[in-house]
Amino acid sequence: MGKPDALSRRSDHGTGADDNSDVVLLTPKLFAVCALEGLQFTGLEQDILQDIWQGTKQPKEEPIARAAQELWKLSTPSLRSAEWLECDSLLYYCCYIYVPDTSDLRRRIVSLCHNTKVAGHPGRFKTLELVSRSYWWPNMSWYLGMYVFHRDLCLRTKIQCRLQSGELQPLPIPEERWDIISVDFISELPESGGYDSIMVAVNSAGKRSHFVKMVTTVTAAGVPNLYLQNI
Repeated sequence: MGKPDALSRRSDHGTGADDNSDVVLLTPKLFAVCALEGLQFTGLEQDILQDIWQGTKQPKEEPIARAAQELWKLSTPSLRSAEWLECDSLLYYCCYIYVPDTSDLRRRIVSLCHNTKVAGHPGRFKTLELVSRSYWWPNMSWYLGMYVFHRDLCLRTKIQCRLQSGELQPLPIPEERWDIISVDFISELPESGGYDSIMVAVNSAGKRSHFVKMVTTVTAAGVPNLYLQNI
């Protein structure tokens, strides 16, 4: 650190105490309130919302929308009527957009949350979680289960339902020859001298092999006898 000079020791200079009092670095006008803004739908979802609006604007043809209209007409409000809300010409159930059972609206929504590359063909419950973020209709879980279950691509792509295999364990190194052997059979060969098969015994240590002629119809008790007689 440098030494104080004459200018910094002047009597009319302040001591620096409370220099930052009542100083606002970031004023409120620099911030924008975005948390309360509504969701913005773009692309295919804009067309879906337009079709949803077309399907719910005629409550006489849509039973769920007609039932919501009847609940609103009751003289005494109920908990059921409070679950329904109409905003921007769309019918909401518990803050989720109600999808009428018209045309193929529900199939298009599920396809958007399941078949696209971004979604990645998830399972039933993951697809349900994606769809239920914005939409609702009766028996939605059953509908999504049937949709995923009958998808040809999902049926042909099998998931791993068992635990992963452990690491390979090396075989122990034999201390002497013929302590550990491997036995294999070459069968259904053209018959020669009354034999049609070969038993191959290999020593794991020295890789020395023995080839024993035999027949395909040999029994489990006959194999050890062949080993004792020829090896």
